[in-house]
Amino acid sequence: MTKEVLSTYEEIATEYYDSDRHPTCANFRAASHQSLLKFLRSADVNGKIVCEVGPGKSLLAEVLAELDCRPAEIILIDLSPSMLRYSAQSGSRQKHAIIGDGRILPLRGRSIDLLVSSLGDPYNEISFGRKQAEC
Repeated sequence: MTKEVLSTYEEIATEYYDSDRHPTCANFRAASHQSLLKFLRSADVNGKIVCEVGPGKSLLAEVLAELDCRPAEIILIDLSPSMLRYSAQSGSRQKHAIIGDGRILPLRGRSIDLLVSSLGDPYNEISFGRKQAEC
């Protein structure tokens, strides 16, 4: 059977959460869920501003809801409108979705208390981590 080859991030967004086509992503998401769950159990994010870069189907929003955490705001930044639509499905009212590049965060001087990124393939560069550490 021949599989269609998708080449752009936006094209891949349409099938990204298909565990048959992308089993490695599904497995990495499950492992990231466990790691984030463990971290957030000991972090106090209630009333704080949290941000997830490259959320797709927001793991941060999912884990926060699972733990009944109540941040002041959840900022979701993704380059793909299709990937951001996955996050719109969760019921959190305090989410703010922004279409933007993870390498140049469009926060314009806003302060955040926690930044999360998982499966950040498009912007997984040394400069990304370095810029966030300077904030």
